[in-house]
Amino acid sequence: MIMTQKDFAEIQTFLSSTRLNTYGQNLPVKKQLKEYRRNIKLCRDFYPELDFFEVTLRNAIDTALTSFVNGADWMTT
Repeated sequence: MIMTQKDFAEIQTFLSSTRLNTYGQNLPVKKQLKEYRRNIKLCRDFYPELDFFEVTLRNAIDTALTSFVNGADWMTT
């Protein structure tokens, strides 16, 4: 699908110029959108590692707090 200038203008309206400008204030909207999509793909690629880190950290905090209250339920202690 070939996007027209009108298509880019509509996308810019939906996403906001402020948001797109973070991907290159002096770039044309087409290049800003390319960088925006690249950023989405990068975030998507990191999500499994971030998810693993979050679960591991949460479990480590739970283990430490449970130990701190001598095995009691730290959420109700």
